[in-house]
Amino acid sequence: MKKNHSLLILIFVLLLVSACNSMDYEANMKAGIKSAKIQRYEEALESFKKAAQEDNTDEVRQAITYTKYMKDSLELFDNGDFPQALSTSQKISTTEETSEILELLKPRALKLQLEATELLNQSVAEVKDSL
Repeated sequence: MKKNHSLLILIFVLLLVSACNSMDYEANMKAGIKSAKIQRYEEALESFKKAAQEDNTDEVRQAITYTKYMKDSLELFDNGDFPQALSTSQKISTTEETSEILELLKPRALKLQLEATELLNQSVAEVKDSL
């Protein structure tokens, strides 16, 4: 009887810990999505990394990967490396994967590609004009 009681307590504790981890995972995923919505990609990455510590799912790995691509694309763009910004942002826009984070990132990646292409075209036109 005592063994059965101890076993039930152990099972209960394991279920409780598992439920807490699941709640932490969901809270961190939601926080990451919320940060990505307002284009705070570094904060989003931190939240997704915390979620990955709780449960390293395909969903969170995808969120980390594509959020990092978006962050990197913007940094490249801001530093004037338009060809690399284009290349990196295309990793987001051309993927066939689907998720909530990609629904947020794909339109932003396409907008960045359009802006980078326009700036590259301007640069080419300026070089042609100077020749």
